[in-house]
Amino acid sequence: MSGSQSPFRADYVLDLHGMTVEQAKAAVDRHLNRCFRAGLPFVHIIHGHGTGALKEAVKLILKRHPLVDRHNAATPAEGGYGVTVAHLGNSVTVSKPLSREEIDALSKPKALKRR
Repeated sequence: MSGSQSPFRADYVLDLHGMTVEQAKAAVDRHLNRCFRAGLPFVHIIHGHGTGALKEAVKLILKRHPLVDRHNAATPAEGGYGVTVAHLGNSVTVSKPLSREEIDALSKPKALKRR
């Protein structure tokens, strides 16, 4: 291994399809930590469109995660609104974890808006 390579291996992409909000929360946290240790500048989190519960949960998790500087929807070429991009940084601050009530609220299906 050369001097600048990280001993940690990580992939830029985390696919949450088929996970509950609670499973996704744990997976996102593990993935962000792994990617941060590997020195990746950003990650793509695939949550899909569905009911929007995973997307909302991901946004709240990323907003509170100490390793995330900012996050945004992916470009159309990256997956659009079914993917969120989390930009990692070194702004390590204490973050309030999601409560059981917040996880439960995010797990409930929302009515889809008609256009």
